[in-house]
Amino acid sequence: MLSIPIGMIFIPILSIIYLFTGYYKIEQFLDTPIMRFLSYTTSYVSFLLLMVNSKLTMTRQWSQIACSEIELTTIIFITIVFLWLIGMIWEETKQLYEAGAVNYFSSIWNIVDSCMLSLLLCSAILDLVVGLKLKIIVQERHTTVINAVNVTYSLPICDYNPYSGIGAFCNIHRDYDFIVEWNPVWIPDPEMLSDICFSIGIVLSVSRIAFLMPCNETFGTMLVSFYRTLMDLFKLCGMFGLVILAFTCGIAALYDAMQCQSEAFGSPGGTMGYLVWGMFGMGESNAPDLKDNGAPLHSIVNNMEAKKDTIVAFGYALYGTFIFASTIVLMNLLIAVMANTFQEIQDEQESEWKFSRTELWLTFIEGGCPLPPPFNILPGAKQVKTICHKIFKFCYDNCPKDKDVSVIMDNTDDVKRMDDNESLNYVERKHVLTALVRRYIVQSTKEKLEDNEAGSDDVMRRLIENMGSKLVKKIEELRNNINAVEGDVNNVNSREVEIRKVQEEQTKLAESQIQMAKQIQIQIDQLAIVVKKALEPSAPVAAESDDNFIPKTKI
Repeated sequence: MLSIPIGMIFIPILSIIYLFTGYYKIEQFLDTPIMRFLSYTTSYVSFLLLMVNSKLTMTRQWSQIACSEIELTTIIFITIVFLWLIGMIWEETKQLYEAGAVNYFSSIWNIVDSCMLSLLLCSAILDLVVGLKLKIIVQERHTTVINAVNVTYSLPICDYNPYSGIGAFCNIHRDYDFIVEWNPVWIPDPEMLSDICFSIGIVLSVSRIAFLMPCNETFGTMLVSFYRTLMDLFKLCGMFGLVILAFTCGIAALYDAMQCQSEAFGSPGGTMGYLVWGMFGMGESNAPDLKDNGAPLHSIVNNMEAKKDTIVAFGYALYGTFIFASTIVLMNLLIAVMANTFQEIQDEQESEWKFSRTELWLTFIEGGCPLPPPFNILPGAKQVKTICHKIFKFCYDNCPKDKDVSVIMDNTDDVKRMDDNESLNYVERKHVLTALVRRYIVQSTKEKLEDNEAGSDDVMRRLIENMGSKLVKKIEELRNNINAVEGDVNNVNSREVEIRKVQEEQTKLAESQIQMAKQIQIQIDQLAIVVKKALEPSAPVAAESDDNFIPKTKI
């Protein structure tokens, strides 16, 4: 855990040094999988802290756009926010271009990234636009005359002091505050849209940290369990929706004429909402009761009290049946399914965690930009050098050939060396991947052998039974062949030469089959001797030899 705060200090320093110098050793160091993982983690945690502070504790920076002259700190703060957002969007755009739309959106984390960045960017842009719009309105209404007295209008947020607290701010008496109305009314105002986008985006941002949980065994197993149980919940949501829809239609139709006397079931939408909350134990037990005031909307009534009692009785029956079906049956079914899934994951805990951890490793083993956001969108010395080289080469290729121009192409060797290093890194990554896969296969094979060592006797018995059944089938085939030969010999009535030829062929065939039967019998005897020796107690030498045989690969 100490690597994250340490990375927050040293990774920006290394990134800035690499941007200004383009030193190849620093690029090699930052492009290793462990440093890419650490730089991504520190960059994302810093981005998350920045976005949370920008909306919750640094709202003064945004309101300063509308209330007063923009300070240098505000400009720096807003610039950093947008640079970070653009850097992360650029990183996702590169992944989308390299992997393709189908492969990119096949990962749930990429979908979360796209939605999260879109919502946060929309919120930041709307905050900026709202501040600039309000600044124009405040400047137009800054000073006016009321009863021959100059009065200054201001927005309430302009008087907010974060150090005094929200309580003192709300109790301030202001005579000349004004509220800016947004027209047309049916279109949501941009400030509300900004808050909604930010609230959804920040929830997705915090949940995005779960992508890094597989690096730890405990959290990785919990993440796999959460994902699998969530899939079980989605599978049973169809059954929950069917039950809620059925009882909503029935109860809403029953109370249709008594909408004025029922608080819980006055409309289909209200009925569905009440049933949903009642499923979680937040409904009242007397919900089907009717109030005494009011009259039916449409009905021919000769006994109002009997009608109410009948509707209430059927209402209690339907509501009770719904509570029984949803809470007792479906909820317990969901709990049982989740418990079964959790137990399956616990039984395969190590393999499940290693699989998710390998997926996380492969994400950072693949090639990409060594610099994390927002440094990935800043032009470094290497990029500037490459651009200047291309511009110079373009101008040199298009210049007249009759001029004597002495040009020293120093950058050619650098570009060639850069290509060689990229190919070398690709080969090294390929070897690393091969070694990882080989080690995983060897380790899994070793674990299977260790697990099956206790049941070796059963395995040997099953092997003997299988071999015995196969030998019986072979003997039956031999008998059938011998009978067929005898039948063919007896049924021959043709010429003597043909009979002799057929007899010789069949005799050879019979002799070969008999010889094969003898060999099989010898193999059976040998196998019986081997099995008898294997069942005798012996020292566990095989396991040690297997351990010595398995190659150990260092990465």
